[in-house]
Amino acid sequence: MSDSFNSWNRSSVNPNVVRVRDFSAAEEPMTKPSFFLSIAVLLSPMLIAAQNDSNGGTPNDLHHERINITGCLTRNTHNEFELVDEKGVDNLPYSAVVHLDQYVGKTVTLSGKRAATPSDDTVTRGTHFQVSKVKSVSGQCKK
Repeated sequence: MSDSFNSWNRSSVNPNVVRVRDFSAAEEPMTKPSFFLSIAVLLSPMLIAAQNDSNGGTPNDLHHERINITGCLTRNTHNEFELVDEKGVDNLPYSAVVHLDQYVGKTVTLSGKRAATPSDDTVTRGTHFQVSKVKSVSGQCKK
């Protein structure tokens, strides 16, 4: 080691004694964990506020609202259920709880939710519609 380093760190009385600086509580440097903890405490209200939605406190509707569509329930060439509603929207209804087979060829009102995101086949085959309830409107379709 260099002499200047040794002369600074070593006591002039005894060269084998190293001087140690005594930090008081007011002089103690901030350690990394306490620094990051302080930053986290200061930023946490802003992070919580940023998570609130801009709808005035109402939760975002990621599940889409339930709607009713009415039309003739048929099967298409891909053997999927299909219903063109009053607005002309081609829907591909599906359900794990409602047996749609018994309603094929009848005018029905389906209650449920449209798909959250359109699939690749939406343009060519229709919009997926998850059915939760079926109500028969009339007998056979006019088609």
